[in-house]
Amino acid sequence: MKEVIGFIPAAGIGSRMQGFPIFKEMLPMPASVSKNSKTSILIDNAIQSMIESGITTIVFAVNDEKRELVNYINKEYVYTRKIQAAFVYQCIDGKHYGVPYAIESVHSFIKGKTTVMRFPDTLLLGNVDLKRLIDFHEKHDSQLTLGVFHTAHPERLGPVRIADNGVISVLEDKPKIPTVYNTWNCIVWGDAFTEEVVKCIKEKESNGNSKEIIIADIMQKFITEKRAYAHEFQDVACIDVSSINELEKIWEKRLIG
Repeated sequence: MKEVIGFIPAAGIGSRMQGFPIFKEMLPMPASVSKNSKTSILIDNAIQSMIESGITTIVFAVNDEKRELVNYINKEYVYTRKIQAAFVYQCIDGKHYGVPYAIESVHSFIKGKTTVMRFPDTLLLGNVDLKRLIDFHEKHDSQLTLGVFHTAHPERLGPVRIADNGVISVLEDKPKIPTVYNTWNCIVWGDAFTEEVVKCIKEKESNGNSKEIIIADIMQKFITEKRAYAHEFQDVACIDVSSINELEKIWEKRLIG
């Protein structure tokens, strides 16, 4: 089994919540979403799920405006020796954006390893056992494995239809009419997917068309070739914190059980 490394892409500018005075990853969360029953910030949900699953080396893609976030992670997790962290500063120039660019920026850190990615700006509520997802990935000798969770708003996210053998049959990207009420939210992959991401970016740049690259588009190649699997967590819900209104609902306990 290869070494497992965590990856959290946190270089985004949170365009859907423009006007809010702090970055989305640092939005305050009530004690009800934390297992240790204390208030936290949104990115804690991703970091803590990795720690609880035995992942203690995590690479973060950030930008040079995320100094407070970096300081927070260092204070809460690095200096207290809960994790070892690397911060890779991604250039945010308005010309190249999308998760694939974040993956490319950490290429040298994740090469040769099994990578587990979680988003810093969504909540997974329940028993988020990432070790279960890693074991599933290894068992099926998968090259790309999605963690799939229940959501109330699949039309905003990425619903997944899964065959009986765990192979992904269909991945929808923000469908107007979803066929299932779930979404993928975390990913496990190896070198084949990393190299495909890097290759895709190079091809786009050589064609002069490299502004936005959507990770779901790269996933589709692996899905078409039956090289992508998914494991559904029946006891975990995914909440996409996409507006101030939804943040208020979380604090009012209307979006959590």
